[in-house]
Amino acid sequence: MFQRTIFPSIIVSIIYGLFIAAGIFYFQLDTFNTFAQLQLLNMEMLFDQDLAFDVTIDFINHGLTPAIIFINIITAISLIAWFVFGEFIGINRPGEAKKFIFVWLGIYLTQLLIFFILYYYFLHLIPEADDYLMQSASALMLLSLLIINFLIFFILSIFLSSRIIKTALPMSILINLFYRLWKKSR
Repeated sequence: MFQRTIFPSIIVSIIYGLFIAAGIFYFQLDTFNTFAQLQLLNMEMLFDQDLAFDVTIDFINHGLTPAIIFINIITAISLIAWFVFGEFIGINRPGEAKKFIFVWLGIYLTQLLIFFILYYYFLHLIPEADDYLMQSASALMLLSLLIINFLIFFILSIFLSSRIIKTALPMSILINLFYRLWKKSR
């Protein structure tokens, strides 16, 4: 149990904790503040340009920072749920896990739905964050966060899942399919 559930859960918690710490640290730098003013926020809507710094700080503190914290926590919880599922489902051989790809997809899609809700809530429903956020910047942030989220979720699933449950991962099924096609073509 330790190797298949607890150890990967600790690693996931550490990795996502580092993502949260790096995000909080980076968001507090003046370089990110300048970047946010120039690229993310529509400062032309301000009546008083002296408020630009305060608006940017509000956007970072009330929008970006909580969004990064909660999105990373939800993703870590989803990965841990996958590890726990793999441990307690009662799979004895690697071939038995193929039918559980839908569980992995279900966990990931549920996490993605919560991801969208949190993203929309923190960056579009909170007035301090939404007032000056450009739509193009929001779409670009959402797309990049989705790509990064998927890659990290997928890579951590591959490397930290137990050997028994790895055959339920989409990549394992694709590799198996390619191998069978290659073998038939020979």
